[in-house]
Amino acid sequence: MLLSLKKRNIIHLEQEVAVLLKSEQGKFCYPIKLIYLVKPLPENEPTYKVLFIVPKRYIKKAVKRNLAKRRIREAFRVNQGLLSCENLNQKQILLCFMYVSAEVLPYKQIEKSVVTILKHLTNT
Repeated sequence: MLLSLKKRNIIHLEQEVAVLLKSEQGKFCYPIKLIYLVKPLPENEPTYKVLFIVPKRYIKKAVKRNLAKRRIREAFRVNQGLLSCENLNQKQILLCFMYVSAEVLPYKQIEKSVVTILKHLTNT
């Protein structure tokens, strides 16, 4: 099982971010809200791309926002194997993990919600 999150799997383009955030498909498991978009797989592209957001609206201090982002990223990195490639045949999925709690929660709670969301996503 691959346990690294490659740079090519991170969403960087402003256009992709805008399209993804306009998407109306989503799942919620406190403290993580997932917004996702399924589209045809372009050539030489990964089967999934991911974005992590911790709004300044909820957590004011940058140090705490970065801590929350690192915890979400690590929870996803460890459990990215739940996104099975069999269900995504010839499709690319864009994922946006948005943190919606006003305080930084423990890693175990964040990981539990990420796993719940990923399992629910692969079942649909």
